[in-house]
Amino acid sequence: MILLVCAIVLITRYHTSYPNLLSIVSAEGGLFEWGSFFIAFTISGFALLVYFHSRGNRIFRPARRRFIMVIAIVAYLVAMEEISWGQRILGFESNAFFSANNNQQETNFHNLISGEYLNLGIYTLIYVFFIFLPLVVYFKPDLGRNSPSIRGKVAIYLPSIHNMLMFCFASSLQAYFLPRTLADTISLWSALLIILILLVSRKKYRNGFLLWHFSLVLIACAVFAISYQIFEYNNMQYEIREFVVLYAFFYWFFNWTTNLKNKVALQLK
Repeated sequence: MILLVCAIVLITRYHTSYPNLLSIVSAEGGLFEWGSFFIAFTISGFALLVYFHSRGNRIFRPARRRFIMVIAIVAYLVAMEEISWGQRILGFESNAFFSANNNQQETNFHNLISGEYLNLGIYTLIYVFFIFLPLVVYFKPDLGRNSPSIRGKVAIYLPSIHNMLMFCFASSLQAYFLPRTLADTISLWSALLIILILLVSRKKYRNGFLLWHFSLVLIACAVFAISYQIFEYNNMQYEIREFVVLYAFFYWFFNWTTNLKNKVALQLK
């Protein structure tokens, strides 16, 4: 995925025969938006499968099963929002309310909100819960030493470093060198710097594949930064970002539920 997107960006930026390649693949109703629909729909179906198959399993306590059902519902809503509740397929016209209030005059709710605020909310949650807080736990594995039960509860939700790098890659697709994206850029490079320090200082987290993954994300950041002229603040690359975020979330959700099924809690020593 990283190499594919880098290739698309480089071709768009430097190959005069394909100046619109990025806008084509990331357009509304394009390749990556449909990819986001299928991943979100898969997350919803998988969550429902886990919910019903976990009935009676004491590891899947009621609170966890409710959380899994919430994920199933939210993922379904995201999937349907991606295709404007079938409008992209059936071609029906938006009613007066959506025509007047929707940023794209389509039948969906997420475009009733400014994309700037929507992205701010989504990426704030990603940076806090899937990158920075997990990194604190990786750096401080003795947190909760006096409360083993709390430590185990936290560990089971912890994304892997690979998973964090997936979310970092999603954030690397942004319009660089704009005042409005400065916070996003600072958050991204801070996260990568902290992960690098972790890999250098904690040998047990370091392996060849992980270093290769980190290097690829770093290369992608550089490629996108030097190709900043082709990125736009309002759209283009954001359909790819959404696709990668959903993919990374599915990766986390699959690992978490698999760990629960196997009654395995991640141990940080």
